[in-house]
Amino acid sequence: MNIEHRSHFSNLISLAYADGKIVEDELKLLSSIGKILGLSDEEIHARISHPQDYEFVIPESASERYNQLYELITMIMIDGEVHAKEVILLKKYAHKLGFSEMIVDNVADKIREYLKKGFTANTISEELPNLISKF
Repeated sequence: MNIEHRSHFSNLISLAYADGKIVEDELKLLSSIGKILGLSDEEIHARISHPQDYEFVIPESASERYNQLYELITMIMIDGEVHAKEVILLKKYAHKLGFSEMIVDNVADKIREYLKKGFTANTISEELPNLISKF
């Protein structure tokens, strides 16, 4: 796993904890992403236990920055709620990735709207690329 992936995985963990707790759906998403990145179950657990041990590294490619933003947004809505602390942290990470706060605000508002209408996190996740590209 390269330094960008380690950093991104730690950022996902930080977002999962931003609302004060980490729920089963967030753990499943972290496990899935961790395995895609080549981490063992033990490494995933160790990183979840110590997310502060890693620093943020900006990916060089635009496609990787977009992918990371997508996964960060997925993390904040996986539990069916979008908390203010999560959005604040997401804005911080999105800015570091080169995205404007306006994009995050607009996408977060749209996600909240979808959640209020009863859309599932999976359905919203399928729409995220379209939402991000609109802004």
